[in-house]
Amino acid sequence: MATDRLVGTDLARYHIEAVLGRGGMGVVYRAIDARLGRTVALKVLSGERAADPEFRERFIRESRLLASIEHPNIVPIFEADEADEVLYIAMRYIPGPELRQIIIDEAPMDPARTVGIVAQVADALDAAHAAGLVHRDVKPGNVLVMPGLTREAPGYAYLTDFGLTKATSSDTGLTKMGQFVGTPGYIAPEQIEGARVDHRADIYALGCILYNCLSGDVPYPRESTVASLWAHLKEPPPKLSEHRKGLPKGLDGVIVKALAKSPDQRFQTCGALAAAARDSLVPLRRVHRPAPRRIDPISLAPVHPVPIAAAAPTVVTPTAAEAMAGPAAENKVLAPATARIEPPVEPVAAATVVDADAVGPVAEPANVAGLLSSVDAPPPVTLTEAPAPPASTI
Repeated sequence: MATDRLVGTDLARYHIEAVLGRGGMGVVYRAIDARLGRTVALKVLSGERAADPEFRERFIRESRLLASIEHPNIVPIFEADEADEVLYIAMRYIPGPELRQIIIDEAPMDPARTVGIVAQVADALDAAHAAGLVHRDVKPGNVLVMPGLTREAPGYAYLTDFGLTKATSSDTGLTKMGQFVGTPGYIAPEQIEGARVDHRADIYALGCILYNCLSGDVPYPRESTVASLWAHLKEPPPKLSEHRKGLPKGLDGVIVKALAKSPDQRFQTCGALAAAARDSLVPLRRVHRPAPRRIDPISLAPVHPVPIAAAAPTVVTPTAAEAMAGPAAENKVLAPATARIEPPVEPVAAATVVDADAVGPVAEPANVAGLLSSVDAPPPVTLTEAPAPPASTI
């Protein structure tokens, strides 16, 4: 990759060695921490962003918040600071490839490997959401994967590029300059519209990643950005089964729910999405459970207390009661004399978070929704409904 003016120079205590990647918000370098002697990934933000005082303050604040999240699938942040009027983030250096490159090399990917990676990313996102952060640019290029022992093994996934996430202090997906943030192949409809954005935008993007890995393409491949954004807004989610044979039909339902236009109709946590995807890979089995035998308490012979000194209390189980009742008591119900019912454990509600002003790799004009509404929709396609599959006899 081409070098630039910072390669070979020092920034704070970091000696910059090479360019690792470039994005709309800055450049990521491989650097050496001179104080600790370790290799780091050093993200240097562009001068335009660094010149904005409000952005600088929020950048430092939110980067420190992210650094406080200790999660095995989030690339750790060592430092977020400013030197010579340059904003930078020092992170752990992960030598593994981006998921984007793995998709290029392997697509369509093995379903079990895909779900294993998606589950790790989901866990990382849920941790960030619980801390009040929305990533807003979840995509394969922001997932690093350390290889597993075999090609089918999922490997170890790291979610990165949190330096530009949004905190919970704003209601819309627009930046101060009236632009939205995201990558066209993975962006949620509410981000395009500049509507209220919360953690469910990340759930939508994770669904796009799942589809991308299993099909080899994004859900709405189009020739232009405008056409892609229009599809995210208006077109129904595609079915995986129509693009790749042999996948469990249940994955279609997972994609449809993850890519719902309304955030309320999606999975409400990334973990729920990953669990549904995992379950779809396991054939459902119907377990035959015989109906419980019913015993009529009235038909039971009266039980007379026997005066036994210091007798311990006796618990009569349904099985014992059946023996006492005899054959005539079949198909009756015996209510236990005493029963302790534990209250159900309430699930911990996922924190609902609303993002703040931020900037990201791809920015489009704020009136993009209006622009899209003026674009002619693609010609209607006549769909024929496939015959319903025969009912299971299991």
